[in-house]
Amino acid sequence: MRFTRAVLASLLLLAAPARAEAPAGLDDPAFTQPFQRLLTANDTDALDALHQAAEAGNAAARLALPAALDWLRPPLKDRRKYLTVGGAKLADAVAAAAPQAADWAGGNPDFANTDDLILRALRLYDAGEHEKATGFLLTWINQTGPWAALPEGLFDRPLPALAEYFLLAMRLSDPTNPDPAAARALTVTRLKAGSPAAAMALAHLAGLHRPDGPTNPEGAAMIPQFLADAGLSPAEGEARLDAALPALKLIQGREMPDAETALAATDYLAATPDLAPLRAACAAACPQSSGTCTAAALLAYGFPQGRGGIAQPFTALIAADAFWATPRGIDLLLVRPLRDASPAQAASPPMLAAIALDACFAATTGSSLP
Repeated sequence: MRFTRAVLASLLLLAAPARAEAPAGLDDPAFTQPFQRLLTANDTDALDALHQAAEAGNAAARLALPAALDWLRPPLKDRRKYLTVGGAKLADAVAAAAPQAADWAGGNPDFANTDDLILRALRLYDAGEHEKATGFLLTWINQTGPWAALPEGLFDRPLPALAEYFLLAMRLSDPTNPDPAAARALTVTRLKAGSPAAAMALAHLAGLHRPDGPTNPEGAAMIPQFLADAGLSPAEGEARLDAALPALKLIQGREMPDAETALAATDYLAATPDLAPLRAACAAACPQSSGTCTAAALLAYGFPQGRGGIAQPFTALIAADAFWATPRGIDLLLVRPLRDASPAQAASPPMLAAIALDACFAATTGSSLP
């Protein structure tokens, strides 16, 4: 798909979340022109221009520089000149440019301070920085296990099913959980809310995702009570667990994924934020087959969480869906993973199955930025 300057300009004007204040210089051509060029191509002159705008005090340019450096990945000898802005270290200059940038801290806050980490995650969600927030949330879940109290309003945020699943499954399955009754009650509450992740967590508890499952008879014996407490009939509960299995199997990776599993998981997660980046990229790159393209990308590369982070610009600069629909976003999600892969990974059964699943995905993964 060809992107004209006018199309890219319109993408930049898409509304970012209202709670993330627009940075100074967002409409300044000194920022918009090099930023638009970098969304389209590996343009070193545009990177220089963006750095010059940042040096001149343009806050939007400062916020954009870390992502632009990730896109172009200049050699270290060339990279050094971009690592200071206005006499300050780039990381400090970016953190000073916006509250959400300070919370993000370049993706490197004090991870040992788990109380601060979860508060940063919540504020990033509220600022519209969902990908960055999810990265912090997953780290917090991994570090605190079932022991930390859940922050108020956590489930009011747009959590991907991937993150909620890990949170619930860890609390349900960890034998050291100090309050298993609370974990069971939370899972029932989330089942009542229709959470896809709660069904995934129950299926995991029973080991239904394993090739020889169910592998946990004790967990399997508890499921009827969970379903009854959630007001679900046995048939309704069984249908929920069956529908959850493809996504759960892709996450756990107990067996080689196939196209049928990826298509079913894509359908199951259609109403969650998990695959939104892939859907945006595929809708732009493969409008005639965006659904199968999304499933193919999921099959080939797994869940997209973790591929944004620094590579995705702050949403105050460009809305997430708009960014993933640009040539740069398409490259990051659909092309770079294959470009960076080992020969064995590039020829793996899931990758080959993905290429066979969608011809447009196959053509896109073999392309490069114009």
